[in-house]
Amino acid sequence: MPPVFLSKSLKDTGFAKCVGEDNKHLKLNIYQGGNVKYPCIGFGLGHKLKLVECKKVFNAVYSLDENHWNGNTSLQFKIKDIKEN
Repeated sequence: MPPVFLSKSLKDTGFAKCVGEDNKHLKLNIYQGGNVKYPCIGFGLGHKLKLVECKKVFNAVYSLDENHWNGNTSLQFKIKDIKEN
């Protein structure tokens, strides 16, 4: 099993949106105090969009994942859960 991480005091860059069939999934870019942004996907977490909108601070549990899309491969965080900070 891949390791699972917890990060606190995260913010979305303003990119967060629901994607997929019936908007079930959450796609966002997060940062933690600096300029480095990390792409994320939360399968089945579309209902948690309001927790990350408007640069609200939140905590997330995630694992690292490879995203294969249109012939490109990139690193992304696979969000398992999000909670208010």
